[in-house]
Amino acid sequence: MAKKIKDKDRDGIDFGTTKIDTLFNSIFYPTLLSMVFASLFTVADGIYFSNINHKKKKT
Repeated sequence: MAKKIKDKDRDGIDFGTTKIDTLFNSIFYPTLLSMVFASLFTVADGIYFSNINHKKKKT
């Protein structure tokens, strides 16, 4: 049988005993970074496909 993994061992974050500011930093910055990359991807995607649409209308 597979060994059961404790919740705190799985992700390395102990929400019960870790200080709030440490938890905030360990969750906030990766989340912020992923949101920034997602928004940059959305902007680049919008620019790319809007240029394709304009090129099709001109010809």
